[in-house]
Amino acid sequence: MLPVLLLMIIIAALQGPPLVRNKQYRELAGFALVWLAATIFTALVASQVPLPHLNELLEGFYSFIGLFE
Repeated sequence: MLPVLLLMIIIAALQGPPLVRNKQYRELAGFALVWLAATIFTALVASQVPLPHLNELLEGFYSFIGLFE
């Protein structure tokens, strides 16, 4: 799992500085949120944690916000 996390950190370190340099702070915030979610998901998969199927997650999310019953 450690190599996967190191790879995620390296990629973030390569992608982040140009956004800061170009003062693209909204894009940086969006990138950081998506990258954090991807890193957490990758860590869980690499640790072989049993995860629900994507369909179950989406149904639960839409039920929670009231768009799917």
